[in-house]
Amino acid sequence: MQTRTRLRLAAAVIAAIALTGCGDDVAQTSDAVDEQSSSTSSTDLDSASASESASETSAPVTLPDCASVWVTGEKLPLKYDGCLEDGNRVKAKKYRCSYEAIIVTYDDRFYARAGRFINEVDSLKSSKKFKRAIAACQA
Repeated sequence: MQTRTRLRLAAAVIAAIALTGCGDDVAQTSDAVDEQSSSTSSTDLDSASASESASETSAPVTLPDCASVWVTGEKLPLKYDGCLEDGNRVKAKKYRCSYEAIIVTYDDRFYARAGRFINEVDSLKSSKKFKRAIAACQA
């Protein structure tokens, strides 16, 4: 599975280079990104570009349960605005990529490009795999 993930990451980097100035299949999600995005370095994820929207608040019942969305190997919905955890809304924590894609994270363990496969690591803060994905995304 690591080989598959590395191939996807390599493909994403190649796509980013090839699509400079063009949209891709997730370009339509750029309107869903919170306004408070900024760039991040792979070594400073604590002050990263993730929206300040990870806090839990009450939410409409239309959101899916977090446990049903964040399943390793499943696809993250293209339009993802959050989920419900114990009846409370957990807003999407999003990173804007330089090529119009979005990387979304959840629970310091999960991340995925909108519309793509969900990855799980021990901790996003210490994961080299996640840091490489963010660096490639924002290159």
